[in-house]
Amino acid sequence: MSEVVESKEQFLIRVRDQEQRGCTFRRLRLSGLRLVGADLTDVTFDACDLDGMTLTGANLTRASFSRVDLRRTVIDRGVFKRTTFTDCNLTELDLNHSLLEDVEFVRCDMDNAILDHTYLGNCLFNPNRAYGLKLRNALLIRCRFSQDQGAPELTRAQLSAAMVVESDLHGACMMRADLREALLIKCNLHHVLLRDAQTHSSSLVGCVTQGAELPATLSST
Repeated sequence: MSEVVESKEQFLIRVRDQEQRGCTFRRLRLSGLRLVGADLTDVTFDACDLDGMTLTGANLTRASFSRVDLRRTVIDRGVFKRTTFTDCNLTELDLNHSLLEDVEFVRCDMDNAILDHTYLGNCLFNPNRAYGLKLRNALLIRCRFSQDQGAPELTRAQLSAAMVVESDLHGACMMRADLREALLIKCNLHHVLLRDAQTHSSSLVGCVTQGAELPATLSST
């Protein structure tokens, strides 16, 4: 069983001594704290407040976040492999230039979260909401967007210059999304709603579009 840490002081001591791997951090308030290059492999954050924290270059392989406040947290250039976020507030979370593989976002609020210039492979997006989700210049391969009740909410999502490959967006509400210069290859766009989306120079290649509402300007081959 992993050791449970429940004080900010003990958290900082663990980080200083590089003994934080595999720990469970519970009910910690770490708002505004800045750490660079932290190795947080196999850690669990449970009911913690990380609002506004900076974790540039962190390794979060197999990390687990449950009921964590990550509003405006910056984890740029991070490594996320088999990482899970469950029932978290990820509003304006910034993961730009990060690597994400087999990551799951479950029942999280993801409004205006920033994943620009990221690589996302085999990731699951099952958010409560993701209004304005930013995936500009990102590469998504075999990712899946779903929602427990109703259609995935991706209104005003920003995917300009993104490449999306073999990903499932079935039924997603992407009204007023920005897809300028985006390339979607072999994606499931069945019943996707792209009303009033910006699609200049974007292309669909081999995508399933049955029942989708697409702008007339969107090129499909």
